[in-house]
Amino acid sequence: MKQCKACNANISYSSTYCRMHFQNGARNNRYGKHPWNYIHRKEKYYCMDCSKKVSTKFTKRCQSCAKKFHYKANPETIPGYGRLKEKSSNWKGGKPRCVQCNKLLSAYHVKRCKGCEDKLRWVNGTSGIQQYIKKYGQPIWKRIQYKGIWMRSSWEIKFAKVLDSYKVKWLYESKIFKLRLTTYTPDFYLPETSLYIEIKGFFRLKSKQKIREFKRTYSKIKFMLIDKHIYLKTIDKQVLPEELIAIIKDN
Repeated sequence: MKQCKACNANISYSSTYCRMHFQNGARNNRYGKHPWNYIHRKEKYYCMDCSKKVSTKFTKRCQSCAKKFHYKANPETIPGYGRLKEKSSNWKGGKPRCVQCNKLLSAYHVKRCKGCEDKLRWVNGTSGIQQYIKKYGQPIWKRIQYKGIWMRSSWEIKFAKVLDSYKVKWLYESKIFKLRLTTYTPDFYLPETSLYIEIKGFFRLKSKQKIREFKRTYSKIKFMLIDKHIYLKTIDKQVLPEELIAIIKDN
């Protein structure tokens, strides 16, 4: 069996060194029987200031002592970072300030603070809200008033107008019903027929769950849902649904 030239370990006939010494630089018998990396691993070296162990014989000081030594020799610098502020060749005068209000900014590429930038965009007509209005029209952020009652949507106002044209009495959000974890308030109540009506153009998951729970818990109460399809076919054309007309006539 052939042996490694560095440590006399058993190796194959085609090899000269074992895997450890081959990876550490012992190739072609360049360093003799004991390669330099192998010897270096056994020896220990220490910092000349604090006697802390260091990695190689070329390292005179540990990292912390080297920073202290560098700072004593160059007091104008931060240990390990370079020169202080104005004395540095890369100093750009510190972080910039807003052009309009002189507020200190967080980045070098910014010219204005967020408030001044929003005001400028609003003046130029490039703000997000103005872009939305140009594309989709004026959104409804607040309630709309009809007959002294503040309603939540234009669809509800249109439905109230259609009821008035048919001379049907109605109440808006007259009663709050308690559910298991929340409450539910139907949009309209017709006192002549004891019917609650809900108008929904867009159904969120929470709204669907709430209506299902209302129907389950208050099954004896008369309830009617007018969704987008029914609304566009009837109320949008100033006509009540046939089902609702039949209920009104019966009473």
